Amino acid sequence: MERSLPWWVRATLLFIAIQAFDFLRALIWPDMITALEPWQATPLNARFIAALYLATGIGVLLAGLARNFLQARIMLIAIGIATTVILFVSLFRLFTYPHEFSPFPYLWFSIYFIDPLLIGVGLWYIQKTALPLVPSTTRNDNIFAPLWVVGAIILAAIGLPMLLLPGQAMQVWPWSVTEPLAQIYGAFFFALAILSVLSLRERSWEAVRISALVLMSLGVFVVFISLLHLDRFKSPLETLIWFGFFAAEALCFGVLVLLHQVRPLVKGAIS
Repeated sequence: MERSLPWWVRATLLFIAIQAFDFLRALIWPDMITALEPWQATPLNARFIAALYLATGIGVLLAGLARNFLQARIMLIAIGIATTVILFVSLFRLFTYPHEFSPFPYLWFSIYFIDPLLIGVGLWYIQKTALPLVPSTTRNDNIFAPLWVVGAIILAAIGLPMLLLPGQAMQVWPWSVTEPLAQIYGAFFFALAILSVLSLRERSWEAVRISALVLMSLGVFVVFISLLHLDRFKSPLETLIWFGFFAAEALCFGVLVLLHQVRPLVKGAIS
C-alpha cells in the first residue's frame, strides 16, 4: 500500500500552487508581470511566463491533493528542480548583473529560498521514513515510452542551451526575448525534461497521470498565447515548428489522458 503524503508536504505543495496561480493575472493582463517577477517582459513573454507557471501550478496542485506519494512523487521532484534552478539563475544574475534588480526583489528571493528548501526537506523525510518497496508483479510495459522519450529529448534540447548559453539561444528563439527570461524559460524546460525522464521509468498510469496533465496543459496554454501574438514571431518556419511541437504535445498527452479516463468506463459498461 502506498503511503500518504505528510500534511506539511501537502501544505507546501498547495503554497507553491498558490504562487503559480498568481501568474493568471499576467496571462490576462501582461503588464502585471512586473509585480510577479523581477525582469521586464513584453506582453508575449509575460504570457509565456504565465503559461509555464500555470501549467506547472496545475501539476503542483494535483500533487498536493494526491491520494498517495506515488501520485505526487514525480511532480514533487520536478518542482524541486525547477525552483532550485530558478534560485541559482537568480543568484547568478544578481552577482553578475546587479543592475537588473532595481529595486531589489525581496519577495522573489524569499520565495525561491523557501520553496526548494521545503521541497528538499519533504523528499528527504519521505525517503527516510519510507517502507521497503515490494516489487510488483502486475506492472505492464510502458507502451507510451516513445512519447516520454521524444518529449524529454526535445525539452532538454530547448532547456539546456537556454540555461547555459542564453545569448546564443536567444538568436534561435522564435520571438525576441531577453537573456534573464531565456534562462528562466530554460529552468522550466529542464525541469520538464526531468519530469519526462522520470515518467519514462514508471509502469503505472497512477504515477504519471499528473505529468501527462502538466504537459497537456502546457501545450494548450502555449498554443493559446502564441495565437494572440502571431505578429511577434520572427519567421514562418520558426512559427510552424513552434506550433507543431506544442500542438502535438497538447494532442498526444490529451489523448493519453482521455484514453485512461475512458478505459475504466468502458470496462465498467462491459462487465
